[in-house]
Amino acid sequence: MRTKATLLTYLIVFAIVLTVPILIGAVIVTYRFANAERARLETQAEDANQEIVTLIDQEISTRLAMLQALATAPALLEGDIASFDAQARNLAARTGTHFSLLTLTGQALLNTRQRSGTPLPPTSDPDILREVRRSRGVYVSNAFRGSVSGDFHVQVAVPILRGEEVIAILASAFKTAQLVELLLQGLPQGQFYATILDRNGIVAARSRSPEEWIGRRFPLLEEAISGGDRGNISIVTAQGVPVFAHYRRSERSGWVVAAAVEREALTAPLAKSLETLAILAAGLAGLAMLGAGWVGAKLTRAHTSLVTAAEALGKGCVIAAPDTRLHETNLVGTALAAASRSIAVEAGELLRANQALEGRVVSGTHELSAKTALLETTLETMTQGLIVIDRDGRVPVCNSQARRMLDLPQDLLGTCPTVHALVAYRAARVSAADSADQMLRLLNPEPHRGPFLVLRPGPDEAAINEVAIETQTVPLPDGGGFVRTFTDVSAYRRQERLLENARDAAEKANRAKSEFVAMISHEMRTPLNAMIGYSELLLGNAGLNTDARRSAERIQSAGAALLNLVDDILDTGRIDAGIIAVQAEPFSLQEVVDDAMDLVRASAQDKGLQLEAILHSRSDAFFIGDGHRLRQILLNLLNNAIKFTRSGSVTLTVAEGMMRETRRHYRFTVEDTGIGISQHEHGNLFQRFHQLDPSMNRQFGGAGLGLSITKQLVERMGGTIGFQSTFGTGSTFWFELPLEPTAPVKAILSGQALAPARAATILVAEDVVVSQELARELLEAAGHTVDVVTNGAEAVEAVKAGAYDMVLMDLSMPDMDGLEATRLIRASAAASRATPIVACTANVLPEHVDSFSSAGIDAYLRKPLRRKELLATVDRVLTRGEARSERETSPPSPNTVWDFICLLGPQKVTAALDRLTSELEALIVDDPTGTLAGKQLADRAHTVISTARMLDLSELADCCMELETACRNASGIPEGLERLGPVIEAAFTTIARLRRDIKRYAG
Repeated sequence: MRTKATLLTYLIVFAIVLTVPILIGAVIVTYRFANAERARLETQAEDANQEIVTLIDQEISTRLAMLQALATAPALLEGDIASFDAQARNLAARTGTHFSLLTLTGQALLNTRQRSGTPLPPTSDPDILREVRRSRGVYVSNAFRGSVSGDFHVQVAVPILRGEEVIAILASAFKTAQLVELLLQGLPQGQFYATILDRNGIVAARSRSPEEWIGRRFPLLEEAISGGDRGNISIVTAQGVPVFAHYRRSERSGWVVAAAVEREALTAPLAKSLETLAILAAGLAGLAMLGAGWVGAKLTRAHTSLVTAAEALGKGCVIAAPDTRLHETNLVGTALAAASRSIAVEAGELLRANQALEGRVVSGTHELSAKTALLETTLETMTQGLIVIDRDGRVPVCNSQARRMLDLPQDLLGTCPTVHALVAYRAARVSAADSADQMLRLLNPEPHRGPFLVLRPGPDEAAINEVAIETQTVPLPDGGGFVRTFTDVSAYRRQERLLENARDAAEKANRAKSEFVAMISHEMRTPLNAMIGYSELLLGNAGLNTDARRSAERIQSAGAALLNLVDDILDTGRIDAGIIAVQAEPFSLQEVVDDAMDLVRASAQDKGLQLEAILHSRSDAFFIGDGHRLRQILLNLLNNAIKFTRSGSVTLTVAEGMMRETRRHYRFTVEDTGIGISQHEHGNLFQRFHQLDPSMNRQFGGAGLGLSITKQLVERMGGTIGFQSTFGTGSTFWFELPLEPTAPVKAILSGQALAPARAATILVAEDVVVSQELARELLEAAGHTVDVVTNGAEAVEAVKAGAYDMVLMDLSMPDMDGLEATRLIRASAAASRATPIVACTANVLPEHVDSFSSAGIDAYLRKPLRRKELLATVDRVLTRGEARSERETSPPSPNTVWDFICLLGPQKVTAALDRLTSELEALIVDDPTGTLAGKQLADRAHTVISTARMLDLSELADCCMELETACRNASGIPEGLERLGPVIEAAFTTIARLRRDIKRYAG
């Protein structure tokens, strides 16, 4: 009985003790809840304040963005107020935002709120003019009363600048009622309200009674917020109501926004919570006393049975569930019984799991050992070196290839050394100044371009080998270091050097081949010059008898055939070298076809063949393309057709095809009634040096290059070529080319307006006697006076001593060649340096032509000389020389522009002007004697010379030649640049004038 009473007492005391902390905890929780509720309301006020400031800043920023966009409108900057008015009203209609344009006196030039043409009053905000002109930036006004409506407004404005000067103001005003809407939008539900004060402390908007407060001062709020741009304040309103508020100043407008809540709303949760707590405390005390007595009785009855069961369970026995009158005791006893049975079962399972785990540990240990061995074997047999560096800068892994490449010992790497230890070892191992730096770069995780050159000891101590090593880096996860692999590329580098040497040797051999071809061409053209030239002189003699004329014609025909062979060989060399050029300039399709037919007409007539051309195109049609190459293709096909046709006809047909983009495709067909081509020869027809059979070669002649060159030219021009032929019934060769139509070139551009030929004094520099006599007879027959010299040195002295209108200069002469002589003439006194020089040579590869221009040659003729080509070139050069002399004393005439276009075509002249402009801009630098002194400046000056010569800018070309010479000699560079400056400025002026002339006369 004593035990029961004691337990009940304990329970009552326990209940009391338990109730007191619960009550204390409830008080604390209630207090914290009230504080949390108050903090929540304060946070809501602060968030509302931030939201309102954001909304206001967004509204102002949106208006400023529209104003700044309008301020840069082209109509406004051009002074077109009417167009700008329409643009502003269109934006106002779409956005609901109105704009006004103010002068610096405040007068409104336009206002989208008013109809166009309505007289507008000046601005009601005088500060806007002063502030915008002072800051030249955006301006947000304080609240002000409108002069028309009497409502309070706010205005944002941006300046309209002309340079640094403010010329007008673009503004957008809106009523403060919109600010009230922003306040209501940003405030949460409840007893919150907000006020906006402008920079002058005037109420610009208020969520409660706005019509009563807007435009007035709020002294209490103004005084409370004087401490900074943001914070919390507690004040008493004019009606005596305590409030809490959070205020923040807008960075965009400078206004202060205060969001407030009444203190009564903050303390209401606490009072309500305390009242509820008192009721809860009384109820808890009563329930605790009753519960303690009831629980005590229950526990006393169950005590004995539970103690017994617990003792049995503590001994590890399986117990039975007790049976008492207390349900809770029965539940606990049942749980204890179940726990005893579960513990017994789990003990057995734990024993079996422990045995299984021991077996898995043993198996995993064996598997890990096998994988470790496999990994070590893989690392050691890799052809690449591999090294691992952890985040602490240590090297835990380094395979044998890495040790060999980096010359590192196994015993040092076995201690997991640091990178600094490896660097120190290398520095001591290799007695080189940069060995430590090499090792640091090899072990640096930063990527490296190109192979490392590593020094390591050779077979003896005095020798050091250089090894090229390429690296690749893979970072480990979470910044835990990196893995770097090393590949020895020394053999590859040696192979590259061998390949480079082989390439250099091949290029040298190719250059030697080109020089050989040029030399052979020159040697063959020299006798051809005499053969063709003298045959032309004989054929021009009206008194020549029939037999002599036939002999002369055969000589000329044989010479022309041999010349075609030389041209084919040179074209083949150009195509192999990839330097054959396809021009893009206007040409007449009718003229190209007529020229080709005229050139083969005599051959067709000799064989009695009917020769016909059918052109399905307008006779005045012009196209952009390479007319010269098209003529060459037609001549090859027509000559082939005539060659292999004994009787019948040869017909050239030109048909229009479909239009693709800007180009029309034309199909050219050459059909003959000749011997035809057998089927087994079709696949080899366009192969180089291939002919049908040896008997054909003997019967018809030729080297088998014509069709090969023709095919490559057609493909280079973007076309296709093919044929149909049956042995014994003739052949049809066709090709298609895309041609871009263009407007017909004016007659004046065809050369008809050039000045007629005149008698001139010409110096011929030629070492071959036959060529001297031929040139003299051709020129004297045209009415010119001719003097002859035999080498370049004599030519230089003759030009200095006599007044010659032109020099015909052979480039391959003994003692001094024509290029060197031309350079000396151009570098001589002003009286002779401007004498036109025409080169006469068989070396007409592109690299040779470039050297002609850089040396100062005005034009060139290809041997053998043809009467028509020689006299036309002489007339053209003499006419251009007269135009150049006239420009020295008078403004340039349009004839100069026509001359350029006639020679090159409008598009090529324009492209040359663009190229010269780029070259001159590259030549102009701020520090010519520093950054670009030497070879680079010489190269840039050299690139200008060729284009300047072609465009007849002789003074510019001469100054660039002098500057190039100064750079090569490393002396006189500043003086050369000083002379070049004014010449470049004059060249820019000439280039601009030439562009205008081309547009005027060629458009």
